[in-house]
Amino acid sequence: MVVGGMALGLGAAVASAQWVSSLLYGVAPLDPSSLAAGTVFVALVAAVAIAIPVERATSIEPAAALRQGN
Repeated sequence: MVVGGMALGLGAAVASAQWVSSLLYGVAPLDPSSLAAGTVFVALVAAVAIAIPVERATSIEPAAALRQGN
């Protein structure tokens, strides 16, 4: 899901580059380093958002979770 969202976001960024160009100062609308930095930032945020629940889920013994029934 994260990769699909990033692909759609990059596509939307490229598609809207001409419209956004009047709002940017000092950077090109399709600057590769800016697009890469944004993509890496989104990937890192997604990794943290995924890692926190995974850490909680792996700290519980599966048999105890099944016995509790919640």
